[in-house]
Amino acid sequence: MTSLRRFVLVALPAAALAAVAGHAAAEPISGSWSGSFKQSTQPESYAIAIDFSREPATVDYADQSCGGTLEKVGEKGDTSFYVETITRGGIDPATGHGCINGDVTLIRSGDKLVWGWIGEHKGQPLSATATLEKAK
Repeated sequence: MTSLRRFVLVALPAAALAAVAGHAAAEPISGSWSGSFKQSTQPESYAIAIDFSREPATVDYADQSCGGTLEKVGEKGDTSFYVETITRGGIDPATGHGCINGDVTLIRSGDKLVWGWIGEHKGQPLSATATLEKAK
């Protein structure tokens, strides 16, 4: 019985380490990515560009004349989670158009990134999605 107990005490932690090693974090996202996003409440598409060459990453919404930073707050496999802070532009009080802070999820999908954004404005939930391609 003592041999079996030793085997279990040694084998289980080793198996757990092997399982964790098999799920290594994906390679960090790098470079510049761009695409067009659609908001859940708008029929139009808008340009988005993200630059991961510095930290925090920067995001630019050229059609909205605003942008900001993406602070990475987590990662699990091919999915990364960010808090977006708008540092330039924001909401135009006269038109109600512009950018607000939100949360971003990026999912690696082959050679593309699936981008998802969620936030709220005046108590209303907002969301947007895009597929981003890496600049050549």
